[in-house]
Amino acid sequence: LGILRAGTAEVRMLLGSSSEEFVEQLITAAVEGPRGRMSVSSALQRAISGLGDTPPHGTREVLLFFASITTADPAEAPLESMAVSLRKHRIRVSVVSMSPEMYALKQVCTATGGRYSVALNSSHFREILHGHLAAPVCTADALVPKLVRMGFPRQVIEAAIPAACACHLKPQVRLFVCPQCDARVCRVPGRCPTCELPLASATLIARGFRQLLPPAPFVPLVASASTSAPASTTSARDSRCCGCQLPLGVGSECLQCNSHF
Repeated sequence: LGILRAGTAEVRMLLGSSSEEFVEQLITAAVEGPRGRMSVSSALQRAISGLGDTPPHGTREVLLFFASITTADPAEAPLESMAVSLRKHRIRVSVVSMSPEMYALKQVCTATGGRYSVALNSSHFREILHGHLAAPVCTADALVPKLVRMGFPRQVIEAAIPAACACHLKPQVRLFVCPQCDARVCRVPGRCPTCELPLASATLIARGFRQLLPPAPFVPLVASASTSAPASTTSARDSRCCGCQLPLGVGSECLQCNSHF
């Protein structure tokens, strides 16, 4: 998360999966308010340096929320010259603008394979933003297949005496223990600060898999009542959710296994 103020790009949060920390940093930046003139070129340069360590099997994407009609870029790094460096580092730039279209910035998006969209109102802004939630399409030339060695840490609760995490050196109640060096970190996914082993969890792996290969849409039970089996042949498990086994009220049916959720 970077904030464009006073001609620089302030990095408020590194790449991660903590939505609570992301929202907190975003609200803090909004309360502080704008300061000086903004520079898109400085932001893209910071993105190049920040995404430079991304492994070749990962995607590199910049999503810029833009609400200005000008950009104060340094003379030695104009916005028009950024497309070459971005393509060299395989970085895709997309813009959601709340101001009139800027030609130079749109050319950067087009050259890097991104999208430039102008929001007409608040509902249109949310629609455009939701369009960026899906994972971008990856071609065979853009990614290099590679086996990734990672660890699945176990979670421990230090309820009696909070212990300091190795990443921030702050007392934490909930910690994750690295399976390789036994270092304790406060969140996953991430990289162990001691042995540099990538840390993940089965839940996050499954969530990422389902984002890349989403399941077929479920059918509401009310809409599928006419095509379902007769009541006499319906098993007792249909009255409970197949996932949590709680009594099923209004639910949906999976078309692949005919289970109810």
